[in-house]
Amino acid sequence: MAISPTLKKAYWSLAAAGALYFVFISVLLNGWTQRQPPHRRLPRPLLRVPLPPIHVLTIDYRGFGLSAGNSPTEAGLITDGIALVDYALHTIGVPAERIVIQGHSLGTAVAVAVAEHFALRSSGVEFGGLVLVSAFEDIPSLMLTYAIGGVVPILSPLRPYPLLQRWFAERIQETWRTGERLAGLVGGSKWCRVFLVHARNDFDIPWSHGERLFRVAANATTERGMAAKEIEAVKWRTDLGRGGWRDEWKAEGRGGAMKYVRLEVVPHGGHNRIVTYPVVSKAIVDAFGLVE
Repeated sequence: MAISPTLKKAYWSLAAAGALYFVFISVLLNGWTQRQPPHRRLPRPLLRVPLPPIHVLTIDYRGFGLSAGNSPTEAGLITDGIALVDYALHTIGVPAERIVIQGHSLGTAVAVAVAEHFALRSSGVEFGGLVLVSAFEDIPSLMLTYAIGGVVPILSPLRPYPLLQRWFAERIQETWRTGERLAGLVGGSKWCRVFLVHARNDFDIPWSHGERLFRVAANATTERGMAAKEIEAVKWRTDLGRGGWRDEWKAEGRGGAMKYVRLEVVPHGGHNRIVTYPVVSKAIVDAFGLVE
């Protein structure tokens, strides 16, 4: 199928390794990203690592950039993401295990929804990895702490009035239940590799959302479920000193396959610039399994 003109803001990096192709599909969606030149929208070190040449195709969602279409909706953006991945799978002909889907900000919700669609609601397609940068659990819970530009709060002034705060949160129509979708994806997949990256100085989406998504994904690998304290006690934490920390979770999937979840929290990068940092490049390379 041809790419619709309504699809435009994801980045595909096709890396040729002999006759093998690796596809990096990156879903980035926010105003900062759209204002940047293409070379600044991808993790910069990814363009310099000793891997095969990387080719980038830039696409906008419906209603964004030069793309036609009405204002974007949750259903519409997911449809665009599905069509984009379908193009990589069936038009280009890249095997799913050589595809890594990366999302940033709202793009993380699109990435998870698309991966869940193919893994659970389509034909059981499971990709090489999923990289989520500055992710959030869902819009209602995000709105409780969200501040425009990290300064102007939305619903947090209503914190002394939890019933009123909840009343407003429940009336948000585009909910983007990423936590629920990620749990379904991890729990229903034979195997998976999920990489979460967040900056501590992200004032748009607090890093606690990344921590909660890590626990959601880890919990989904168990049959009986685990409390947050149990997960904290069992997970493998690596102290990176001034570089932050890394939490890892490994569990056996169906047929002995591995389910792997990783959260890396770094001190700097904010909400936007972190996507250009080496920590994101490393997550992508690790998701492909190109470096031991």
